[in-house]
Amino acid sequence: MRRFLPLLAAIFLAPAASLAQEAGQPAADVAAPAAAPAASGGARALSLEEALRLAEAAGEGVRIAVAEVDRARAQRREARSERFPQLDASSSYTRTLHSEFEDVDFDFGGDSGSSDLSNLPFGQRNQYRLGLVVNQSLWSGGRISAQTRAAEAGQSAAETGLGAARAELALDVTQAYFDALLLDRLVSISEATLQQADRAFEQTKLAREVGNQSEFELLRAQVTRDNERPQLLQRRADRDLAYARLAQLIDAPPDQALELTTGFADFSAWEARGAVPPAADRMAWLARLADGRAPVRQARAAAEVQEAQVRIARALRLPSVGVSSDYGRVAYPVGGLPAWGDTRTNWTVGLGLRVPLLTGGRLAAREAQERAVLDQARARLDRTRELAWLEARDALDRLGAADAVFQAAFGNVAQAQRAYEIAELRYREGLSTQLELNDTRIALTFSQGMAALAARNLQVARARVALLPDLPLGAGGPNVTLTLASAGAAGIQVPASASSSPATAGGNPTTSSSPGGFPQ
Repeated sequence: MRRFLPLLAAIFLAPAASLAQEAGQPAADVAAPAAAPAASGGARALSLEEALRLAEAAGEGVRIAVAEVDRARAQRREARSERFPQLDASSSYTRTLHSEFEDVDFDFGGDSGSSDLSNLPFGQRNQYRLGLVVNQSLWSGGRISAQTRAAEAGQSAAETGLGAARAELALDVTQAYFDALLLDRLVSISEATLQQADRAFEQTKLAREVGNQSEFELLRAQVTRDNERPQLLQRRADRDLAYARLAQLIDAPPDQALELTTGFADFSAWEARGAVPPAADRMAWLARLADGRAPVRQARAAAEVQEAQVRIARALRLPSVGVSSDYGRVAYPVGGLPAWGDTRTNWTVGLGLRVPLLTGGRLAAREAQERAVLDQARARLDRTRELAWLEARDALDRLGAADAVFQAAFGNVAQAQRAYEIAELRYREGLSTQLELNDTRIALTFSQGMAALAARNLQVARARVALLPDLPLGAGGPNVTLTLASAGAAGIQVPASASSSPATAGGNPTTSSSPGGFPQ
């Protein structure tokens, strides 16, 4: 790819000086990088790397995924907590308003004194209790271990989802960035086409005044010129929308002008992130990538979670053993608050065994449900792996096709540039008309636009392959590769003259092709 960088720069910028001289504009204005349609004085320079960094910091999807990872980590800590002792503290105060034993006369015999129950410690109206309760699970039939494994698998799925959100956002930013660059190029093509149509109309009007052209030719030239104006306005609106979309992704003010500094010739952003495998290792690379794709990892984690749910359901049918200890201090003061020396100790230790004997089939039904869900999760894992393999192959095929179209587009640009040089020489020698020079110039500009379209597709295809391990299924949508047929549906407008024939698009019968169209 690096061998095309000098050629790309030469093709996009070499004819800038001569085109500017013909149009009466400074060469620096023509060769300047494409910027937003606002005033360049307040434009913000923005590279692709900076756009990716700003979008990740401001992306709502990434923030949601980060919160999901935090929630999964908290669930994992909660599941693990049941392995450890559980200590609870309690404190209570009870005021007895009326007791059922108040009117009962207890005869304790001998010299016990009064038989009133209120004279006994536990018969006092004020009761204070302080306690500590410790519970420790000794055997749960594997339920706690299964809960922990399920939580760990859920955390792994959440972390994979975070990587997928970042990768999808990076692909969206890359598409939006180069879509804006492409629309800048197409707007310039449409402006040049309008200028050529206007000059053709003026020449036809002059020829009509001297009697060399018919009224029909004049009307056709006028209609051709007037038809270009609404198309130019529509493409400018599309360009503004593309810049607004990019500004939204990076959380920039919508009224701030952006100057995109990463050109179509800069492929350094994704060169270090992913390499295309050699043809001999293609199938092995596809298999490895399919097993390591983010959606496959998430589907595998979902299957692991469901396996743990089956073990949890099975564990509910097994005995569970636990030990507990309850330590408390109790006081029954006659009046006022008790002192620590007035409290009495109440300490118990217990061992509990729980065995489900009859549940009416509830536990068996729950286990059957979890097993059915596990079968679904395993089937989804197999389907996701197959889809991931197909999508990985599609990404490689699209990258290969984009690279081939990219090289072919540059061959067409080189021919158009050579034709313009010949036309310029013929015009200087007086062997051709200005209309012929304008036509070859528009053909050159349009060829550069098609080369920009091919470069945009190649940039997005390279980004997709580099991000593919972390991308969710179907990432990129229909805008992954744009063609003349799909560009309009995707919101990227191409010149209408691309599909026009020379007989209907030209403004003058002496032209050999449509203004700005492909040479037939």
